[in-house]
Amino acid sequence: MVAIVVDDEINILEDIKRNLLRISGVECHGAFTSSLEALKFVHKNKVELAILDIEMPGLNGLELASMMKDVQPDIQFIFITGYDDYALAAYRLHAMDYITKPFSFSEFKQAVARVGLLIDKLGDQAEKPVSRIEVRTFGKFDIYVDGTPLFF
Repeated sequence: MVAIVVDDEINILEDIKRNLLRISGVECHGAFTSSLEALKFVHKNKVELAILDIEMPGLNGLELASMMKDVQPDIQFIFITGYDDYALAAYRLHAMDYITKPFSFSEFKQAVARVGLLIDKLGDQAEKPVSRIEVRTFGKFDIYVDGTPLFF
């Protein structure tokens, strides 16, 4: 899973990067103290997970997440912040988790694992062939999936 981290506090940024290194299957492709730099990166690179602080100068984490979603609709978010006030807004952006500082490694690892499970599930769905669905409404109502009638 390709991840990036955005936090204006360099010590938290480094801590999150170290935690990501401890989790197999996760690669941190960028760590940014600037929201705009992170947004530029997302415009040019495929990112599956963005770990974002909320209170940052310029674009806050919620605004950044919304803009990232516009660029890459499948990107997933974990918010790590010192504030409880933004949880509802974060979940409205379909955040996978909302972790308050300070946090434990086990809490962090669990949140990242949840994102990994979702990405794996989405990947499995993408590999399935698309079915041909036919609906007939003349006389009676029939639905066929790949030529086989659907009974309900």
